[in-house]
Amino acid sequence: RNAWVLSNAGRNALEKYDPVIDDPALQCSPVSIVRLWGTGDLTEIRQENGHVMIHHEWMDATRVIYLDEKTHSDNTEEHVLGHSIGWYEDSVLVIDTRGYAAGVLQQHPGLPHSNQLHTVERLALSDNGLSFEVKWTAEDSEYFTAPLSGSRALEASDERMTEYNCTRPETLH
Repeated sequence: RNAWVLSNAGRNALEKYDPVIDDPALQCSPVSIVRLWGTGDLTEIRQENGHVMIHHEWMDATRVIYLDEKTHSDNTEEHVLGHSIGWYEDSVLVIDTRGYAAGVLQQHPGLPHSNQLHTVERLALSDNGLSFEVKWTAEDSEYFTAPLSGSRALEASDERMTEYNCTRPETLH
């Protein structure tokens, strides 16, 4: 489905990827922001002391978006969820993330990305404050020939988050 946006390097990475055996979630990895927003599990967002905390129930993933940083450091250690800075454009929270470790944006059919991945998310709260829409774009100068994008609407919930408590399998058969 997304193979048409992959460069030769991206297609080579895809050929080596088996979505059943190589799924990073099998190693209790949150995989990517695309997967985190798409799971349907609960997400909590809080702003405090110069940063926004986004806690996703799936894989107990926590992201920190630094509101007091204007640029990404060149010394940022690569991480599965990257390094995020953010700012507000009117009431929309914009999250700019770089510093990703190479991985996959989506498990099926498999959409690999390199450590050159750059994402921008835009979180817009509804007027009544009971829902928001997240729109994301992803660019990867090494693996993509064009930007990718997606969106998802999320609604407020009275449910309480629980620990995901992921355990890694000893071996895959």
